[in-house]
Amino acid sequence: MVTIKEAVEMVLSGEEKVRADLSSLSAGEKEIASAVNRMLEAYEGACHEREIYRNGLTETLELFEKGLKSLSTIRKIGELSVSVKTVDEVCGIAVRAFKEELDFENCSIMILDEKGEYLELRAVSGWGDMIDGKKTGKKIKVGEGIAGTVAVTQKPIFIPDVKKDERFKELPSHVKIGTIFCLPLFSKEELLGVINLSHPEAGAIKLEQEEIFLTLSHVVGHLIIKARLHSELMEFKRDLEKKVEEKTAELKKKTKEAESANRLKTEFLATVSHELRTPMTSILGFTRLLLDRNDIPHEAMEFIKIIWSQGERLEQLISDLLDVAQIESGRVGLEISEYNINKIIQESVALFKPQIMEKELALTMNLEQEIPSVEIDRKRITQVLWNLLNNAVKYTSKGGKITIVSEDMGDEVHITISDTGIGIRKEDYEIIFDRFRQLDSSLTREFGGVGLGLSISKYFVEVHGGRIWVESEFGRGSAFTFSIPKKVKGREIASPKILGAIYQDKKEAAVEGVAATDKRVDLLRQAIIDLRNEINNPLTIIIGDAELLLRKLESVKDLGEDLEGHLKSIILAAQWIKSFISRVSKVV
Repeated sequence: MVTIKEAVEMVLSGEEKVRADLSSLSAGEKEIASAVNRMLEAYEGACHEREIYRNGLTETLELFEKGLKSLSTIRKIGELSVSVKTVDEVCGIAVRAFKEELDFENCSIMILDEKGEYLELRAVSGWGDMIDGKKTGKKIKVGEGIAGTVAVTQKPIFIPDVKKDERFKELPSHVKIGTIFCLPLFSKEELLGVINLSHPEAGAIKLEQEEIFLTLSHVVGHLIIKARLHSELMEFKRDLEKKVEEKTAELKKKTKEAESANRLKTEFLATVSHELRTPMTSILGFTRLLLDRNDIPHEAMEFIKIIWSQGERLEQLISDLLDVAQIESGRVGLEISEYNINKIIQESVALFKPQIMEKELALTMNLEQEIPSVEIDRKRITQVLWNLLNNAVKYTSKGGKITIVSEDMGDEVHITISDTGIGIRKEDYEIIFDRFRQLDSSLTREFGGVGLGLSISKYFVEVHGGRIWVESEFGRGSAFTFSIPKKVKGREIASPKILGAIYQDKKEAAVEGVAATDKRVDLLRQAIIDLRNEINNPLTIIIGDAELLLRKLESVKDLGEDLEGHLKSIILAAQWIKSFISRVSKVV
C-alpha cells in the first residue's frame, strides 16, 4: 500500500493496479482515501476493458488481413487457371497460391479416384503430404487417417497444436508442422477430394478461418471440374479426329472401289449397247426395205409397221444405254446453235401423234410466241422432250389429257409437260431422276422401261446450265418442267466430265461406302432384268409377227425370194438379241 500522493503519481506514470494505504489515516482522510481507491479500481477496470478491446481489434485486423489474402488467393488462382488444361495443373496452381498468398508452407491436394475408394496425391508443397505424421505416398484409402476421415465425413478437421495430438507423437523432429487444417474439396455438392493445410507454428491457423478455407475449396473444386470437362472434351476431340482419319481412309478406299465398279459398269453398258446396235440396224434396215415395197398386201403391211415401231422402241433403249456409257465416261459434248424452241417442241410432238390418237388423249399446246431463238444442242434437247413426252403418253390412261407450255422467263425459257396420269408421291421426287430407278409400284412397273430416260434428261438439261423438276399429285397426274438459258455462248457451262462424275453419284458412293456399292450392284442387276423384260416384249412381237407374215405370204406368188430373206433376217437378228440379253442377265 502507498500514500494517496504516491498512488496518484504511480497512476500518472502508467501503473494500473494501485491502492492507497488507509491504516495510518484519520477518519476524514480515510474517507478521501477510500474514494481515491474506488477511482483507482474503476481506472483499473477501464484499463482491462481497453486491453480486451485492443486484443479483439488486433485479432479482427488479423482475420481481415487473412480474408484479404484469401480473396487475393482466389483472384490469383482464377487468373492462373484461365489457360489450364488438366486437373494436375489446377492442383499445382492452387498449392502454389496457398503457399505464396496465405503463407502455408505445407500444402497438398488429394483427389478421389473414379471408384471413390482412394485419395490420390496430385500436388504438394513442403511437408504437405505428411498429414498423418508420415509420408502418405501417392494414395491413401478413404476412411483411413485424417484425410481419409475428412473424405468420409465431408467435414473439416482442425488441429491447433500437433504436439498435443496423440497421432503425432512419432513426428520426426526435422518436420516442421505446428497447426493442421484438413478440409473437404467440393464442387457444389460433389466431393472431389481433400485439401491438407499446415503451418510450422502452433496456433498459426485459426478456426475462424474455416469459412474462408471452404470458400477457397469450392473455387478450386470448380476449376477442377472445368479442367475435367476440358480434358474430356480434348479426349473426345482426339477420338473424333482419329475416327475421322480412319473413316476418311476407309472412304477413300471405298471411293476407289466404287469408282472401279462404275468404270466396269460403264464399260459393260458400252459393250452391251454396241453389241445390240448391229443386229438392231439389221432389223430396222430390212424392215425399212419392206415398208418401201408397193407389192405387199395391206394386211401384211400392218404387221410390218408393227415390227418397225417395236424396232424403234428397241433402238431408243439401246441409244439410252449408249448415252449412259458416254455420259459416265465424260465423252458427251454439246454442239450449240440457235434454234426456235417452239418449233422443236412441235416437231417432237408430231412423232407421238399416232400414240396420242390411239389412246384418244387430249393434247393442248400453249407455246409463248414471243420467245426468241435459244442457244442449245438441238439433238440433246429433242431427246429431253422425247423422254418427257414418252412418259406422259405412256403413263396417261386412255382419254386423258397432256398439256405442253413454253414460257419466256427473262434469261431462260421454261418448258412444262403435264399429264393426268398416275402421278408421283412427293417422297419419290428425287429418286425418279436416278439411273436405273423406277418407282416400286405395280402402277409403274406394268409400263416397263429401264429407268434411264429421266436420268439422261436431267443430265442434258444440267449440262446446258438449266435444271429440271417435277410437281405431282399421286393418282392425278404430273408436271415436269425444265429450264434452259437463252444464251449459253460465253457462259460457263458445266464440264461433261464433272457432270459425268456427279451422274455416277460418286459422292454418294463415297459417303455410303460398301452399302452404296452393293446398292448400285443390286440396281444394275435389277436394270438388266428390266432391260431383258423390256427388250423381250418387242422382240417377241417382232419374231412372232415376222413368222406369221412368212406363213401368210407363202400363198402369195411373185413376191420374190428377197421378201422371205428379209423376214428371216429380221427373225434371226431378233433371236440373237434375245439370246444375248438372256446370257448377259444370267452372268450379272
